[in-house]
Amino acid sequence: MSPGLTVGVDIGGTKIVVALVDGEGTVVAVRRFASGFQLTPEKFVAETALRVAELRSEVSIVSVNGVGVGSAGQIDPVTGVVHYSPNLGWNEAPLKVPLEQALNVPAFITNDVRAATWGEWRRGAGRGVSDLVCFFVGTGVGGGIVSGNRLITGSSGSAGELGHMVIDINGPPCRCPNHGCLEALAGGWAIALRAQQAVAEDPVAGRPLLDMANGDAEAITAE
Repeated sequence: MSPGLTVGVDIGGTKIVVALVDGEGTVVAVRRFASGFQLTPEKFVAETALRVAELRSEVSIVSVNGVGVGSAGQIDPVTGVVHYSPNLGWNEAPLKVPLEQALNVPAFITNDVRAATWGEWRRGAGRGVSDLVCFFVGTGVGGGIVSGNRLITGSSGSAGELGHMVIDINGPPCRCPNHGCLEALAGGWAIALRAQQAVAEDPVAGRPLLDMANGDAEAITAE
């Protein structure tokens, strides 16, 4: 296989996907590992470097062109610092420089949903349109906006954070930490939390869920 592949990394609230991608955007090989609050930025860099080494060995390439990382949270794309990621518990976490040192290739760090919005706009469902809005629902709720053939990022990189629109001012607390955000009502962590609370309040009605979680209410998830 010829060189010229790029590493793409998607940092989600529960898992991280590391992929080798060719120049046409085709995924060549993939590795996954768990994320969550137990994953520190330092461990993320070490685990990513390990998975990249495995992928390079799998497809028999010596080098890659660079690495692009989509991370949940507020990102500075110039410095590659994650200013705040509530679903990971990261604050002022530098990723760009440590990744470049670990992989010896250029790294670009951006918000994960902004990256996904760009991908849908350029190669996916939004191809050929000049205006679109994307919602992405997972552990959290993210969003991205393309307007006038331009991806809107805002002065702080937070434009398009549709999951943190306040839907119910008297609603439950969000991890951001406002109250009543769309994410606090429809995000995976919020759905799981409400299910856990419902089982605690009515164990009889919640028995099917509790059985699926092997009797551990805290193990109930939105999956």
